[in-house]
Amino acid sequence: KLQFLYLIGLRRVKGPPLPSPKERSKMWRRCVLGVQRRAFWNKDGAATTLEASDLPLLQESPGATKVFLDYEAGRGNTLGRVEIELNAEVVPMAAENFLALCTGRYAKIGAEAAGDDRPNARTDRSLKLGNLHYQHTNIHRVMRGFLIQGGDNEHYDGTGGWSTFRGLKFFQDESYDITFDEPGVVGMATSAPNRNASQYFITTGPAPHLNGMCVGIGRVTSGMDVIREIEALETDHHDRPLLHVQVINCGRVSDA
Repeated sequence: KLQFLYLIGLRRVKGPPLPSPKERSKMWRRCVLGVQRRAFWNKDGAATTLEASDLPLLQESPGATKVFLDYEAGRGNTLGRVEIELNAEVVPMAAENFLALCTGRYAKIGAEAAGDDRPNARTDRSLKLGNLHYQHTNIHRVMRGFLIQGGDNEHYDGTGGWSTFRGLKFFQDESYDITFDEPGVVGMATSAPNRNASQYFITTGPAPHLNGMCVGIGRVTSGMDVIREIEALETDHHDRPLLHVQVINCGRVSDA
């Protein structure tokens, strides 16, 4: 705490002078990295490593990896359906997470409500009921020729997100084998390595600079015209669409 107070200049005590700018920079890095490290551990101190038992949807139906998202722009203006084929062989954790968010398997918060008896199942009652679901999440970022982005199931504005794994907010990067060299590639939107949660993006143009930075999870197989309609919407200076774009229905194609 004393180091942090030194950094922000709120505490000056008798004795040695304040650290030099270089030393203060090192201290700041230690503070920030300490917060980041703690973010990758859950309350029980267990690392964010996942096992086969954490992939029930893929185990139950190994070949059913195609999902759909129905979008609406404004009130009652249905845009259409987008179908996505997830690559569960390359990124099984990300595919399981996306499947669970599309189907709403853990939409009810808490182990008892979701029927989830796995260890460390999330029981945070402060979160909105049903937020482990893509239904009613928004497209909060639209950049023409680049991507559209959505999936924030926490704050619904692009500042949050929760994964569906054992109460863990984030899960680690698995593979960068899926590249973003063409439109229609779906990837996990993250702010740093190993911070995959619920936010996703769909490319609307080649984005090779994302290769090796973001985890690709699949490709759009149908409904690219819907993505183009969203891409064409007018946006503000924060790249947010002026019309409210949300997912009104989603699930697994085999169940539809």
